[in-house]
Amino acid sequence: MTPVQLLTPLVFGAGAILSLLPGCAADPPTSVPSSPVTSNQTGENAVTQQALLSKLGKGLAIALADPAMRSWIRSRIDASPYVEWRIPFRDVLLEEADRAEGRRVAQATQLTAAERGRQKALPPLELYFPIPQHRTAWKAAEPVQVAVRIGHSGSYSVYAVNGRSWVTAGDHVPSVATLVLAESEIDYTDRESAVRGGSRTGPGMDAAQARLPGPGDMALPPQEEAPPPPAPTGGSSTSRHTRLGYFKTTRYHDDWLGGRDEVEIFGSVNGGYRECASRTDVQPNRDYYFPLDNSSSTIATAIPWGTGTLYLEAFEDDDGRCLRRSSDDRYGSAFLRIEHYGLIVGTSSPGDIAIRVSAELP
Repeated sequence: MTPVQLLTPLVFGAGAILSLLPGCAADPPTSVPSSPVTSNQTGENAVTQQALLSKLGKGLAIALADPAMRSWIRSRIDASPYVEWRIPFRDVLLEEADRAEGRRVAQATQLTAAERGRQKALPPLELYFPIPQHRTAWKAAEPVQVAVRIGHSGSYSVYAVNGRSWVTAGDHVPSVATLVLAESEIDYTDRESAVRGGSRTGPGMDAAQARLPGPGDMALPPQEEAPPPPAPTGGSSTSRHTRLGYFKTTRYHDDWLGGRDEVEIFGSVNGGYRECASRTDVQPNRDYYFPLDNSSSTIATAIPWGTGTLYLEAFEDDDGRCLRRSSDDRYGSAFLRIEHYGLIVGTSSPGDIAIRVSAELP
């Protein structure tokens, strides 16, 4: 790619080119690859978990025929501090097993003793109305139904209060208020991304925007995409880390029953120094900015130098913060060199996100 090609502006806009940082060029080219974080759930465990989730979803739907149960769920939703008013349903069931509501769900699910034991080993679950109009309009009355996602597909098993069930696509908008029960897409222990208005949620990022610099009006495109380079292929410096400063997505990648998007951005320098930054409650076509002095924005623990490259990939998360799954929907990826730092750049494959990174002190 020629220097003239590199100066082609993008429609996303950009900021000024990053000044070369003193001391970085003297650092020796180093790269110690680290392994990406992936899910280790086995196929057998996934099948067992799916069967248990389906029984819980059907049992909950049947229990919701009781007005007291509907009022209980309504109260838990209203009291939830989490994004999209999610209920940490696994923990709620375990904590309230001895209460009338917990016993009602247990009775309706008809779990065996072995299944009750496996319930404790389930990953964190979420129960919520992914369609905001359902949440605001539902007054704890019938009709209401429960949908359970089938694996990591775009299909859901739907259960009515009379026990009837059917399969629907997640991009179908149901006319009946629909609660979704699924493995949680958020990390309840990470309050800044889990609690509404946290610094790593869409509304929290919106609130911080006025205090952070804007994107400017010009950008350099990334290099043409190729497979991730083997480590090492060029220089790198660990005196600075690569931090995410901005992104904007162009469309929703989750379906109607999947709620708002959760964005994960993975980075590596010359195949190593891997890190990941995640954000929740994200809406498309919004400018999201991040404080650069926050380590939660780090996507690589080094910066490229000389012929070195940063490779970044962005995905819509299916479950578990910064866990890679084959089912995660891809926003795009790009190779960047140090001269691209400080600029908003587009991505490819498919190119549904624009990103700006910068070199910051660890």
